[in-house]
Amino acid sequence: MVNRPDNPIANTSSDTGRSVSRNFIFPHRSVRFSDVGWGRILLAFIVALGLSLFLFRNAVPIMKLHTTLAIDLAGKLNLPIIGYKAVSVFPNMEPAQAPLTSVPKFLEIGTAGRMLWLVCLLGLTILAARFQLLRSFLVLLILLLLASALVSSIFERYEFDAGVFGQIWYRQVMLVWILLPWFTSILFLVFQPNILEGLGWVLLSQIYSFAFSVIRMTFVMGVLHYTGLILFPSVWFLVGTLAELIFLLQFYSISIYRATGKQYKARSSWVSSF
Repeated sequence: MVNRPDNPIANTSSDTGRSVSRNFIFPHRSVRFSDVGWGRILLAFIVALGLSLFLFRNAVPIMKLHTTLAIDLAGKLNLPIIGYKAVSVFPNMEPAQAPLTSVPKFLEIGTAGRMLWLVCLLGLTILAARFQLLRSFLVLLILLLLASALVSSIFERYEFDAGVFGQIWYRQVMLVWILLPWFTSILFLVFQPNILEGLGWVLLSQIYSFAFSVIRMTFVMGVLHYTGLILFPSVWFLVGTLAELIFLLQFYSISIYRATGKQYKARSSWVSSF
């Protein structure tokens, strides 16, 4: 409970039974019955440090497995992979083998690719007009589409190396994978009632992030191969770090829902009388 320094207005009991003149504020339901102590904090630190060191020391084989799975998935989707390129990531985390696919210049993009850009632009415009809550986010995507088309038309002969995309991708995901245990340990170990379930969520988050990265990387390579750079900035924004944040928030919401479901019973006002 959190002490409140003053209580100038004393609340009186009501007929509904929600009484309550008190000099403290209850913590949020998601953490109210969490057993937060030094033991939990120490465990979270050990788990986060251990996972981060493991990922750091095994970065090269992990990225190699990632590339192998991405190429296998690309083969199943009939996405042509023309080779590999050794790229530097971070010190003591190189080289990584980035898969390569052909990326057309703006002049070489077919009618289907240009029509897809137009359909995306019109679709986002309609959604922005329809949903006010998402308008700012959708307008940003629209601006990214327009900017990418404008720059591509000006530098219509620019050749983009897919190896550069692979290098940027691995720099991003390796940084996320090394930092992720620190966030998940705090979310799932410090504030979760069940330690074993918290450990499960930490490991599941790490595995899911790896598998999700394979799918996203293959998808972006497909976008580059068929549409060049006219959709790349918008797609990168959607499936890059933002996607990692969204999945982590989803996992946290599910874990909190499960934890509070075990700690609380349904309120009488929620229980049907039938």
